[in-house]
Amino acid sequence: MGFFWEGLPPYLLPWSSQALTAPRVAVETGTFRGDTTILLANAFGSCTSIERSHELAAKAQGKFRNDPRIEILEGSSRDLLAEAIPSREKSAFFWLDAHGIYDFDGTEAEENPLLAEIDTVIAARDSSNTIIAIDDARGMGTQPDWPAMSEVAIPLGNAGYTTVYLDDIFLAVPQRLRTDLPKLYQESRMVEATAVFHIWPRVLRAFKSQARLDSLVEKLPNSLRREPELVNSKNHVSDVYASPGLPARTFSPRSLSGAASPLTTLWSRIPSPCQPILWVATRGLPLFAIRASH
Repeated sequence: MGFFWEGLPPYLLPWSSQALTAPRVAVETGTFRGDTTILLANAFGSCTSIERSHELAAKAQGKFRNDPRIEILEGSSRDLLAEAIPSREKSAFFWLDAHGIYDFDGTEAEENPLLAEIDTVIAARDSSNTIIAIDDARGMGTQPDWPAMSEVAIPLGNAGYTTVYLDDIFLAVPQRLRTDLPKLYQESRMVEATAVFHIWPRVLRAFKSQARLDSLVEKLPNSLRREPELVNSKNHVSDVYASPGLPARTFSPRSLSGAASPLTTLWSRIPSPCQPILWVATRGLPLFAIRASH
């Protein structure tokens, strides 16, 4: 699978810009904070972005009010995408990201407008000068009410696109670019290799944090043994944790689940689904969940 990029993979923009002839424009569904919006405008000269959240749309409109290359439309992509699509004489790059995958708070009818978006693009565009990139491809067929990948690929294939899956992106390109896809894959691997060096300082900091945590874990049992009366009088910990024979290495948030110490109280207030994530993060294993950002 490669890396798990947050948002638009950085290698896709230059490849797509070179593949599409000028004049080029970009269309985005799902503005969010506008981070991808500015990248699209820089790569293709202009970007029209659609955001259904009033709050997010207002923030984006304020953020880009002095940038003539960017237009923010407020509303559902089901209703506004046709308005945002450029004429067929212009090449177009579509970044479809209006679907929530974990944090969507809208109505069920708007949970995933992806098929409606694809139908709109197919009806208005020629595949020869159009590239469609869809974020969160892992959700296709695995999230409630999401279309399966085949439901996305078949209409695009019938419309003259070649479709591939790369780094959580479902990509539809003109058939003339089919032979260039191996080059895109090679570029994706090269970018990911350099990204490791980019994020390595974070990894080192995480391991230093683990060392500090281990030092604290080793000191805490000794500290508890020196104040048995205070500890027991306030019922902060059970006798087993104050026992002189307890190995320091067993004293951890995971083993504190049954104790009544302040640390235990704090740990118990953390939602259960978050506890494993927090524990992995504090144990210096960030590579399990690293996401490289552009």
